[in-house]
Amino acid sequence: MTVDGAGGTGGEPNFDAGPIANPGLWDLVGIARIRAQASQGALKPAYDSVIAEANKSLDVGPFSVMNKTKTPPSGDKHDYMSLARYWWPDPNNPTGPYIQKDGQSNPEIDSSNYDYRSMANMNDAVKALGLAYYLSRDEMYARKAHTLLVTWFLDPATRMNPNFNYAQSVPGVADGRSEGVIDGLQFAKMLDVVELLRGSTAFNAADFMGLATWFSSMRQWLATNMLALKEQSALNNHGSWYDVQAMRYDVFLGRADAVAQTANAAKQKRIASQIGPDGKQPEELRRTNAFFYSWYNLSALFDIATLGSRVGVDLFNYQTADGRSIRKALDFIVSYTPFNATQWAMTGYQQIGPPDITMQPGVLRRAGLLYNQPSYEQKFVTAFASSQAADIIQLVYPK
Repeated sequence: MTVDGAGGTGGEPNFDAGPIANPGLWDLVGIARIRAQASQGALKPAYDSVIAEANKSLDVGPFSVMNKTKTPPSGDKHDYMSLARYWWPDPNNPTGPYIQKDGQSNPEIDSSNYDYRSMANMNDAVKALGLAYYLSRDEMYARKAHTLLVTWFLDPATRMNPNFNYAQSVPGVADGRSEGVIDGLQFAKMLDVVELLRGSTAFNAADFMGLATWFSSMRQWLATNMLALKEQSALNNHGSWYDVQAMRYDVFLGRADAVAQTANAAKQKRIASQIGPDGKQPEELRRTNAFFYSWYNLSALFDIATLGSRVGVDLFNYQTADGRSIRKALDFIVSYTPFNATQWAMTGYQQIGPPDITMQPGVLRRAGLLYNQPSYEQKFVTAFASSQAADIIQLVYPK
């Protein structure tokens, strides 16, 4: 864990220091490099977008697991609880167990009955505030981020217990499911801005130590809980996103050896087992939203490879003897991007709804830089022509 500025003295964090250099999913070293010019020139549209989002975030929350209306089976509201996305009340048995409808999201997941929306809103706000603070040096944003983080993770009256025992529950079927572990990917993506906040006077050493303690406990839960271990063995995107969480927490805690161990295991567990020699991802292509899930798992694989690169493990260029690789998976799905329903239907795979494309810019920008291949960047420009200049990607994966 990077410690420069951790005492809240206003000192600048050094992302090349500590046991793991550039310790993020974002390019923290790159963000530091473009920081001075982010508010001007070609980066200004993205900078303005971040500041606008942060300004909106000044008025939200704070959020807490204590605010949900349902109580988990443990009887402790400090335990996180969510509803499985694709499970619905049975119209033929309204008071009975929920039934599954793959690819059809139940809006009840976002209700005040559960914690999912509060957690998502907290994470989104902290990310916007932390990045706005770092780029603008305005402590107003850091102070708000501090309030949100302390309320969710540290205050004994409002904090979340570090477990996902009751995540993605299904009424009448399961109090909690292994698939619920994936809810934590939001935390993994939020930790980059915690690194950016290390120079803020709004935080002190005890705050960062408290966060380290919380995420150490969550990492222990991931390594020992039966639901978590079942998720770790999943052969699809759930297993990939498990690795992202475990690796990002280990990076945050400075555990370079553990990060390298997970990255090396991913050669067989994720790349060889999830990607075909033709670049197809069979487990994702089985889904009713196969185009989306192919991108979703690819995004996780890029995150695993990014974190692996922080400790010297190169997964971006790794290839099995029969040609399975992250780049093969990228090239397959990129050939159908931007999404065209008619073109995709000709593959024989399903996509029953408009795909969420929010993960595509980060993958395409990283691919263009990593493989020195302008065609990937051009896909980003083509697919997001109206908004790509203002996309956060311009700042967090700068050229």
